[in-house]
Amino acid sequence: MSDRLGEFALIERLLSHFPPTTVAIGPGDDAAMIQPAAPIVVTTDSLVEGRHFRSASFAPEDIGWKALAVNLSDIAAMGAEPRWFLWSLTLPAEWELAWLEGVAGGLAACAKRYAVELVGGNIAGGTQELTLSVTAIGELTSGAAWRRDGARAGDAIGVLGRLGWAAAGHIVLERDRQGGHGPLRDRGEAPFLDELRRAQRRPIPRCDAPALFGGASLRPNAAIDVSDGFLQDLGHILRASDVGADLELSALRSDDALSQFARASAIDPWELIVAGGEDYALIITTDQPREVEGVRWVGRCVPEADRFSISLDGAAYRLPEVRGFRHV
Repeated sequence: MSDRLGEFALIERLLSHFPPTTVAIGPGDDAAMIQPAAPIVVTTDSLVEGRHFRSASFAPEDIGWKALAVNLSDIAAMGAEPRWFLWSLTLPAEWELAWLEGVAGGLAACAKRYAVELVGGNIAGGTQELTLSVTAIGELTSGAAWRRDGARAGDAIGVLGRLGWAAAGHIVLERDRQGGHGPLRDRGEAPFLDELRRAQRRPIPRCDAPALFGGASLRPNAAIDVSDGFLQDLGHILRASDVGADLELSALRSDDALSQFARASAIDPWELIVAGGEDYALIITTDQPREVEGVRWVGRCVPEADRFSISLDGAAYRLPEVRGFRHV
């Protein structure tokens, strides 16, 4: 590329998208130094081109946003409030400065939205695929961390956030990439399809969960974010906690537009809702369920670890083969 910069000039250029940090030592030294006021939780995740996104379907700003958002979701699923993050970027042989600045802009927009600070990172080159890795750090400002292994027999199972939209958005983006028009485009549904695309490109982590549940005096015994699909991620809680579950899917019934989209695409709507993944809703279990805005109660944990029953409107329901997202 004609406008390639040296490593340090490139770092300065990308850092210009972020406000100065308030930590003791931030970007520019060998390591960051933070002084948390509470116990911290740490997570890391990567987005790999061709596996987690396609540049043809994502604007660079979308890639930056998503790379940070998926990590903030993990922080929220532990009951913590996100505070800081580090960003590591491995570049293919060919890249464009404007494109990289777009990625930085997306990261900065997400960071601003959720009040988290960039405190360090790394840039390297020479790979075949672009990879963005983010490490996020949060503080546990009240109570203990929400873990996967805390569910108890009798706990209510709840979902905070919507399901199925990101999976439907992936279908729309793949059709866009292949030059198709999709089953609803000719019916004046362009705004709805745009919302599906946005659900896939710019997920919304539930960083509000600790405050929301605290305000309702609701204490999760276990929690996990829905990255790989509702049933697959709920299964992680059940196995870690050695309990089973009885589910009633009607509580997860989505709006008519999503169901219409699924049927027009020859897909069972429930496959999108319970197996689609990447919505970054939260699954929680608690022995003191309460009415909380956005939470739907979908079943209960049972003591028999090998029991997993699914009903729809009170009748036994069997899904088609359910698949969750696989990262490797």
